[in-house]
Amino acid sequence: KKTIADENLIEAVNRQDDRLRNGLQKIADKNPFVGDVRGRGLFLGIEFVANKETKKPIPQGSALATAIKKAGFDHNLLLYPGSGTADGKEGCHILFGPPFIARGTEIDEMLLRISRVIEDCLPIMEHFASTHLSLPPKTLE
Repeated sequence: KKTIADENLIEAVNRQDDRLRNGLQKIADKNPFVGDVRGRGLFLGIEFVANKETKKPIPQGSALATAIKKAGFDHNLLLYPGSGTADGKEGCHILFGPPFIARGTEIDEMLLRISRVIEDCLPIMEHFASTHLSLPPKTLE
């Protein structure tokens, strides 16, 4: 408690929350498979959907989560993917949990990297959203 108060970490989190949330929302606005950005503080998530208007969950969430996690590693970004959040099988999301001490430049770098991760995974999202096939495309190998 003392460190949090002494170093004004709650104030820092509130400042960076706006930066992270707004950046993730800009990414979401450009991507047809991002259904929602939500969370609190620096613990924010992106939900992936097959249809942005209906919010229909993206099928094969587990395979997509695996692809997102791998792409994150490829871009030196640690993500917390999850799947099956819609019905135990379908649905996919990623969570972000940067440290309280993250600076604005670090948040900006994280946003750049997640943008690249999503771009790398776009063909996989398109595949699952359009075909509902259970086997992932070759790009997962």
